[in-house]
Amino acid sequence: MKKIILFMVLTSTVFSAKSQWSNNPSVNTIVSNKLGSDYDPILVSDGASGAITIFTENFDGNIFAQRITSAGTVAWGSSSNPVSVCVNTGQKYAINVVADGVGGAFVAWTDYRHDEKVGEIYVQKISATGITEWGASGLRVTNTSSSDEYLPLLCLDGAGGIIITWYGDDTLAQNIQNYAQRYNSAGIAQWAAAGVQVSTAAGFRAPSTILSDGANGAFIFFIDTRNDPNGLDYTYLNNNNLTNSDIYGQRLNGSGTRLWGTGGAAIITAPGNQNDDLDAKAVTDGAGNVILVFSDGRNDPGVYLNYDIFAQKINGSGVVQWASNGVAVCTATENQFATGIATDGAGGAIISMYYESDFRLYGQRIIGTGATAWTPNGLPVSLASEQIYEGTVAADGNGNSIFSYADPFNNTVKAQKLNGAGVTQWGAAGIVVCNNSLSSPYTSSLVLSNAGSVIVAWQDNRNFDAPSAQDIYASKVLSTGTLAGAVTGYVTVANGNWDNPAIWAGGVVPPAGAAVQIRHTVVGNINAACNSLVIAQPGGNLNVLNGITISVSN
Repeated sequence: MKKIILFMVLTSTVFSAKSQWSNNPSVNTIVSNKLGSDYDPILVSDGASGAITIFTENFDGNIFAQRITSAGTVAWGSSSNPVSVCVNTGQKYAINVVADGVGGAFVAWTDYRHDEKVGEIYVQKISATGITEWGASGLRVTNTSSSDEYLPLLCLDGAGGIIITWYGDDTLAQNIQNYAQRYNSAGIAQWAAAGVQVSTAAGFRAPSTILSDGANGAFIFFIDTRNDPNGLDYTYLNNNNLTNSDIYGQRLNGSGTRLWGTGGAAIITAPGNQNDDLDAKAVTDGAGNVILVFSDGRNDPGVYLNYDIFAQKINGSGVVQWASNGVAVCTATENQFATGIATDGAGGAIISMYYESDFRLYGQRIIGTGATAWTPNGLPVSLASEQIYEGTVAADGNGNSIFSYADPFNNTVKAQKLNGAGVTQWGAAGIVVCNNSLSSPYTSSLVLSNAGSVIVAWQDNRNFDAPSAQDIYASKVLSTGTLAGAVTGYVTVANGNWDNPAIWAGGVVPPAGAAVQIRHTVVGNINAACNSLVIAQPGGNLNVLNGITISVSN
């Protein structure tokens, strides 16, 4: 092997607030770099192959929104001046978002502006042009002085409005119940002033997921304590002493009428706690049914060390379609949690799963019959050397699933595509979306764009010492597993010899003096010179044969 002579490495490139996608994983595209730290981006589609990003400031501060187009330009204000969803100060938690289908979004949250100890539910509508339509600080959904309202979830009602659900923890009546309300496109409540109580059965309950039923109503699934031995003891439950929480469901029609009985339908009543983290995920199967995936403690010894992942299919009448108490998705040792779900386009679902045992992301496909299609307990999406922070999944519309995840310990955001058989499409290691050495990224989110591509966004620390502190960055990943954007210099698209045009984007071997990015394994078998050289890690390798010199100068 011959040593590589490096005279100068790439200098940093600065992109303006209106820049298009950067295909350099150490640069990426800025979504928000306003003053103050930004956290936890949530992406939804803008309906035009772009994305709307909702994020918070300083954990419990204000809520902001930005729209990034399919071409990678910010459309609402600028990266330093995104849309303020709520201008009122005060703590805000439990943010939930749904795209409105016409280029805008609805945003809901728990708000403590009136009382730091009593939360209320607020909701905002943002137009396709970034205008907040329901007041500068949102629409007040609940208005009580004794009940702490929390965890708003929402879905479209199919008529330009939304259905929103939440739970109220009434400390005076000692009663935790699940409620729902419907709003039309003008923000006018359609049901009773206090909303509809989702279940009137004995016990306490809180919602975990909501899904449109396609007929102006909604499916709501919730944790329920009616079968817990102390399920009516508020003090007991308030100390987190659940031992047998179950999952029930309810379907509300467009008028707010309960269709699955006044108490709802039993979905999972296995021993132990189901869904006590309120992290259930759901998708429709394309035939009027819902596939629900959730954490399950039926095999846990009682010390929260062995939670598994189970799933169930429910038809439109509230009748379970798979085995009683669901089917196992993953029963590996220690805890696993479902972090995302997407339709597989064939009556089943793809599930992303976080393993606490090795801090990695796994994937599993469950088909329409309830059987798992891939390796038992799922396929690893991330590498053994990575330590990820959750992760999620989206369907590309072509029978494939695309996963993204952040690895703050190795300063990377990565993505991987699996086909319907669970075979990796972007190499064994996936593709690097971000590898900025200062990024320490958290909380990646992704949404489908066009032609099988996805937009990925994450919380990024590369400007931590600057006034903007933590920011939101994004990149677009094409269906080929390459980053969108004009080629900055010459970028590899496959493994092979340096002088093989097929390994270079555009099919052109870099001339002397070019800027070169190596993202694959490249063998140097000719003398070459370039202006700058970046070897992306993980994934990029340069092997220089004996007698060959690769010189880099500027």
